[in-house]
Amino acid sequence: MGQTRMLVKLAALPIVCNTARVLSHMEPINQALLDILVCPKCRGKVVHRDGKLRCTDTACRLVYPIREGIPVMLIDEAIRADEQTA
Repeated sequence: MGQTRMLVKLAALPIVCNTARVLSHMEPINQALLDILVCPKCRGKVVHRDGKLRCTDTACRLVYPIREGIPVMLIDEAIRADEQTA
């Protein structure tokens, strides 16, 4: 039983480290980068809000994640803003 506890503690350790690393990247995206980034679906402007990049086009409304400080500008990874709140 002591070995099981040790494995659980070791398995939990990377989760804590990953969380700390993600939280350390909650700083704003560089404005120069935001100026050139566009929504890959509609080519609309994106804004940084609530730790995500949001397309400002009212018909598109895709929200792109930011992982470890890097915007993930893939349509398959995006969520519609109205689906996110549901």
